[in-house]
Amino acid sequence: MLRSYAWRTARCWPGPGVARALPQRCLRPRPAPARGFCVHVHHPQEPETDEVKALKAAAQKLLEDPALAAKVAKTTAAAEFLEQCEAAAADSEQAEAPHPTFRQLELYFLHNFIPFIGFGFCDNAIMILAGDYIDARLGLTLGLSTMAAAAWGNTFSDVIGLWISGFIETFVASTGLPHHSLTSGQMELLQVRIVKNTSMIAGISLGCILGMFPLIYPEDWRFWPSRHDLEVAQEHLDLEPSPTN
Repeated sequence: MLRSYAWRTARCWPGPGVARALPQRCLRPRPAPARGFCVHVHHPQEPETDEVKALKAAAQKLLEDPALAAKVAKTTAAAEFLEQCEAAAADSEQAEAPHPTFRQLELYFLHNFIPFIGFGFCDNAIMILAGDYIDARLGLTLGLSTMAAAAWGNTFSDVIGLWISGFIETFVASTGLPHHSLTSGQMELLQVRIVKNTSMIAGISLGCILGMFPLIYPEDWRFWPSRHDLEVAQEHLDLEPSPTN
């Protein structure tokens, strides 16, 4: 053991006779180990202005006095102030809103796509049926043109669409489609708004195409005669000779 220790010592602390045989790594000085360090930067807190202090004091008074809060809530300035607060909170939330996932965008697309299919279907189908009925029944009697009858049919379909929109939304909710879980800040993102507009356009376009099914309904199965048939029948009546005594 002593011989081994002496041999290891001789490698790094040679005598005059063995200095040439030692490797250069034993003769080089060893550098001091580096020590890591961390610098903490402290940002000074901005002092509160008089306006901020006054606003906090007013909010504290409203919290302590419910009667005063109810009185202030009835003023127009309070409503405008609340709108500004909501807008500022929305901007702050939008700035910090995380990027939505593909699954969230997919569910958000379906939540807007499916209801507009029903709305477009009902709107176009009711407009065609109502316009044709008005054109056949009231067109000849009141002297309405076909375009005027179509305009009245469109008005009728829009009114009916407003009434059944709630039923369509209830039906979509009953399908068990999972919620998209998007925050209000995420809904204001440009990508999410593009998805919403695209889904509504695609849904109402598909619904309107499906709602044109009355146009392929067979003429022999009509529930009421068309305006053309009534006009032809009226011409035949006019051409018949009147009975003479």
